[in-house]
Amino acid sequence: MFVAALLVVVDARVLFIFRFDTFRPRFTLLREKTNLQFFIYPGSEKAIMSFIRKITCYSLLILSILSAAQAFAGTEDRVTIDRDIVFRRGAISASLRGRINRGTTHLYRVRARAGQEMAIVLRTGEQTSATLYAPTEGIVEGADGIRQTLVELPETGEYLIQIGTDAAANYTLEITIN
Repeated sequence: MFVAALLVVVDARVLFIFRFDTFRPRFTLLREKTNLQFFIYPGSEKAIMSFIRKITCYSLLILSILSAAQAFAGTEDRVTIDRDIVFRRGAISASLRGRINRGTTHLYRVRARAGQEMAIVLRTGEQTSATLYAPTEGIVEGADGIRQTLVELPETGEYLIQIGTDAAANYTLEITIN
């Protein structure tokens, strides 16, 4: 007796399980608590097994392509700069220049107190923007995906300015805290 099984897997979930039993030539489809049977005519086993081999081969090819694409996509999103901004003694602003590549993130950290105002000006291309994160409250209102903003800071602590881009670009980041 020969038994073959075929699993149809999509998004890491088994959707269908087919079982082919040569003793009683039929396919059994098992899915969740459903048991459906498809009867096979005698003599068609070779064609069915050939079909199963082709599906398995194509499934492995598709899975390997998807795995490679996912691995490639994972290398795109990376942090290349993570730096603290320290103002000169008595200064209320700082200006930084940089170059950011596609799919990368630059992080700048700056300490400030609740109630202060922070002005951010990002001079760059169309596909590059900044987001300001509060120490514990997440994204500061009015400071998501911006190139220019003036916000009152909700809490005391270390703020994070994240610069992201969809295209390589030079930029100048100006930060003023009053």
